[in-house]
Amino acid sequence: MFSSDEEDDVILEKVSNYYFVDETDQPISFTVLPFQTSTSELRGHLDKRIFMCGDVVSTNSKMYEPVAAWKLELSDLKPTVCALTSKRE
Repeated sequence: MFSSDEEDDVILEKVSNYYFVDETDQPISFTVLPFQTSTSELRGHLDKRIFMCGDVVSTNSKMYEPVAAWKLELSDLKPTVCALTSKRE
C-alpha cells in the first residue's frame, strides 16, 4: 500500500507485486527508508532516492513513484505496511 501526499490530502492505493529500487534501478529493501511514527515524526535519514514499483490494484496500472518513508498501520485486524510517496518535487 502506498500513500501519496498531495496538498495534505492522503490518498491510499493498494499495490501488488511491489518492489523498491534505488537511483540506478538496483533492488533495495524498504527498511533503508525513514520510518514515520503515528505522530508524523520521521525517524531516520534518506541519503538517496528510492522508488516503489508495482501494480496499482484499483486502476490495474503500473506505478513507479519516489518513496519518502514507510509506516506500520496497526489500526485493523491485519497489520499493513505503507510506503509514503510525494508527487510534489
